[in-house]
Amino acid sequence: MARRTSPRRILTRLLTNSGLDKEEMGDVQKTDAFVDEGLSLLENEEPALLDWLQHDPEVRRLLQVQVSATYVMLLRNAAAKRPLSYSMGQLDSLNYRAACALAVAASMRARPRIDLEALDVR
Repeated sequence: MARRTSPRRILTRLLTNSGLDKEEMGDVQKTDAFVDEGLSLLENEEPALLDWLQHDPEVRRLLQVQVSATYVMLLRNAAAKRPLSYSMGQLDSLNYRAACALAVAASMRARPRIDLEALDVR
């Protein structure tokens, strides 16, 4: 099943009435606009890249493992009575690693593959 890129403005809806001040909510709305614009560009100008993101087995595995790791990390940290800030630091690291891996994979998919064994460089 294809992953849906809608609904829009999900961050704003999730964080409304969450205790964030007006300035922080402004940052959330700017982030939502950034994400929504990126999704719109994918849908309208880069449909092949969107299809790759939705159907590539490595991407799907990365996202599934990311969700599982996040869940387990939150459960373990809660059981160990660690502060939420500790979990957020770990989650930030997990998300950064996944974003980097996706960026590299997306940029490499457009490049022709070089068969190093066929080159027989010695």
